[in-house]
Amino acid sequence: MKKIKILFSTFLMLFIMNSMAQDQMLIRKSPKEITRDAELQCPPGTIFNQVPNFVSASFQMQDPRRVADDFTVTSAPLSMRFWGMELDYETFNTCQPSEMTFIIRFYERNLIDPTIPGDEVTSYTLSAIPEYFNVFFGGDFQVDVTFPEPVPVTDGWVSISRLNDGDPCYAFWHCEDMGGTGLGNTSVYMYFEEEDQWRWQGAVPYELELSMAFCLCGPRPPVPLKNWALVIGFVLIGTFIIIRYRRI
Repeated sequence: MKKIKILFSTFLMLFIMNSMAQDQMLIRKSPKEITRDAELQCPPGTIFNQVPNFVSASFQMQDPRRVADDFTVTSAPLSMRFWGMELDYETFNTCQPSEMTFIIRFYERNLIDPTIPGDEVTSYTLSAIPEYFNVFFGGDFQVDVTFPEPVPVTDGWVSISRLNDGDPCYAFWHCEDMGGTGLGNTSVYMYFEEEDQWRWQGAVPYELELSMAFCLCGPRPPVPLKNWALVIGFVLIGTFIIIRYRRI
């Protein structure tokens, strides 16, 4: 009987892990399972802030899959920060590559179906050196990217895809489960096997409302002068005035 229980437990674990590997969508954890050693923060100059109160899920964004969320800003975004993780489905361990490459796409609003992105406006393929800490699974990354131009979209959608460089790891974008509040609005470009096509999924699978973790940033504000810098400045100005006065 004991052997049967062990075999059943092993089979169940393998089944769950295989389901996740096949599904390649969403990983959820309860707050009791998470111990974090860092707080998520947007950088100075942020014009759109969607930092979650608590990272409770992570959505797979390995290219060609795209995960998108909507935004509204008052000026053109110049850079972006987001958080996620990479997971090896073979070992179920997190990966920590020294460099990562993403395709970040911007879209118009969809006037016909507001639950999915509209027409694509522009896209950027950008590489970044991630920072690592623990906020959800352990080995979570923070990525900062700067766009080569001001993004020509101030009211629309943004999606992220992680380009695969041949490693066995899959990238996930962190998010907060907003189920039941009406505040989450995430869309996924995914493959539908029964239809044999890729298309946008408006109502996120499992009836979840997700709020993706990211910030959009404009120009960084000037660094305020410290008191000592002001004092030195006044001393130099005063010295210059005295020297000039004595010469006259």
